[in-house]
Amino acid sequence: MKSLALAHWWIRELRACGLREVVVSPGSRSAPLILALESEPKIALYVQPDERSAAFLALGLSRQAGRPVGLVCTSGSAGLNYAPALAEAYQQGVSLLAITADRPLRFVGAYEGQTLWQEEFYAGFIKGRMAVCESNPGNPKEAWALSTQGMPGPVHINMRFEEPLYGGALEQPLEPTLSQALFSRFDFGKTRPLDALKTLDLPARPKVVILAGHMGPQQAQALLPWILEFKKRGGLFWGDVSSQLWPYSSQAQLPDWLWEQTEEKNRPQLLVSMGGSVIPRRWEAYFERFPNQTTVHVDLFGEKGYRFRPDGWCWTGSPAGFFESLPQEMEALNCPAWNAEPGGGWSDVTATAELLRGLPGDSVFHLANSMGVRYVHALQDLLPKGIELWCNRGVSGIDGTLSTAVGQALAQPNKWHVVLMGDLALNYDCNAMLSQPRPNNLGVVVLNNGGGQIFRNLPGPKSRSMDAETYFVAAREGDFEWLARRNAWAYHCVQDLGELRAFLHQSKGIVAGLLEIKTEAQANTEAWAGLLSERRAAWNQAARGRD
Repeated sequence: MKSLALAHWWIRELRACGLREVVVSPGSRSAPLILALESEPKIALYVQPDERSAAFLALGLSRQAGRPVGLVCTSGSAGLNYAPALAEAYQQGVSLLAITADRPLRFVGAYEGQTLWQEEFYAGFIKGRMAVCESNPGNPKEAWALSTQGMPGPVHINMRFEEPLYGGALEQPLEPTLSQALFSRFDFGKTRPLDALKTLDLPARPKVVILAGHMGPQQAQALLPWILEFKKRGGLFWGDVSSQLWPYSSQAQLPDWLWEQTEEKNRPQLLVSMGGSVIPRRWEAYFERFPNQTTVHVDLFGEKGYRFRPDGWCWTGSPAGFFESLPQEMEALNCPAWNAEPGGGWSDVTATAELLRGLPGDSVFHLANSMGVRYVHALQDLLPKGIELWCNRGVSGIDGTLSTAVGQALAQPNKWHVVLMGDLALNYDCNAMLSQPRPNNLGVVVLNNGGGQIFRNLPGPKSRSMDAETYFVAAREGDFEWLARRNAWAYHCVQDLGELRAFLHQSKGIVAGLLEIKTEAQANTEAWAGLLSERRAAWNQAARGRD
């Protein structure tokens, strides 16, 4: 069998399954796959020479399209660059088909160029892998099904191509073979299965709090009717800004308020988690104060797992079954409202607040991790209703933010997309715009505070490190005008609140290109601490008023 025939068969079979988008990174060993893709007019091709950016681009495309997106790269170290995005896709539940071209097995270990043992590149964060070669052509339909069934996720297909790579017949009869290795999700906890709430011996009218973490729009829409009914019965609900459910929160800062509580009367009898990661992370201290707090995790895909406590309860039925089992009436916790209205001088906080006030309600808003998503979490009352908000909260790294947004903007050209990120995140992902085609419905906003601002806000680095600015913050100087020139972007830089307001007024909002917001490190640290202090004071005053 010739390599070209094997590649054409795989691509044809995947197209029949529903493959419509593939991101390719140029290379030699992957030539049979690229040639096969060129012959399929129903498959849209995106070219991104940087494999790390390519994988995040595919993540964005798949997240928006709601179906598997393919990735194709050459042999050797190229495929290793897919790892961060595949890990993110695995944690988010996003379908990707990572197809890595490879040399014949006899060359592995023989000091051949661009040759590694590729088949175990992604162990631990893929749903399975297939090893494909002439004598074992694999099964494209199984790869597609594996990526989509249950909780979606990435699948690795490693294809060993013999030379010649460009010649030979395109059509040869092939029979699918069983060649996949399946992986189950790791369960590091000792969760206890729960199929009925009566097992928990709750009061007739319990205090119940549900915290929803990162999830996709389909899961969020399926939960929404149940959540609205839950709130009517007296339960408290909170949705992370990455959950798609944040507009329906009973109180935007509910988890932060729970952390501040020291009395039993102010804690729920049942704390429920749904979805993935949440931005507030200081749960260890809460459970030290309340070691008997009952927790239940309701997985949206029926997977075994936990969110807050490894020895907590895990609901074994469907999310609908869980809501149906809740009492008709629940006792509400009295969580006071707090609406952030940051004042003071120029800082990341006041700049972010101004940006949020000016976002169009029908736009798509992408957030980088670290401080960007935390600013928006604290200021979420300023977000316009109707906005669609995304963040890579699976692994929660700073890499790939812009590349993911590029993918979603390309998949949704009729929507306006805005990215808010820090200077380190933009430097880390500056190759995102090497993709072809490029979106023209994307505006990038960078908070340039000269390094990793989060480490200036944390007490540990500045109190223990001899040189926190170098070894934690990775402090840097300069601006991003060079990146704007390289990408032929419109560029604007503002350095105070008046300049930002004038720009937003003149341009009627954030426009395509790069808006750089330059702030000072010390002012940012003080503004963030002041915002948190203001929130705590408001809660203390409300507590004194109740007493």
